[in-house]
Amino acid sequence: LVVHKWCKPWLDRIPNTWYVRMVSFVLTFAFINVAWIFFRAHDTQTAFAMIRTIASDFSIDYLIPFVETRTSWVVFVVLGFAFHGMRKRHVDRLKQLYIDSPYTLKLILLFIVLQFVINFRQSDIQPFIYAQF
Repeated sequence: LVVHKWCKPWLDRIPNTWYVRMVSFVLTFAFINVAWIFFRAHDTQTAFAMIRTIASDFSIDYLIPFVETRTSWVVFVVLGFAFHGMRKRHVDRLKQLYIDSPYTLKLILLFIVLQFVINFRQSDIQPFIYAQF
């Protein structure tokens, strides 16, 4: 926030177009992910080691096996990003489409969602990290 406030005079000169908003979204997302590493790591040495590993031990060769192994997970992440960026009128149209659909279709969708929740649930419960200070 401090850097954003400091750079505000220059940032206001940039036009507010969709690709500028996309770059802003990606930068914010990357910053939050890097900050989260420091939040979750036991110490700063571990955090920096994780960041070094992320930055240096990346190979595109792992992408295809990852997508093949976790196809439904990747589809949901891509759909989540797509739905997150949808315009309000499209969201409203989808809501109305769901509202107007018959109850049998809603029941089928409920079973599909429940099946995915069961498939994607984690086997272990993550510890509550906010009390670990």
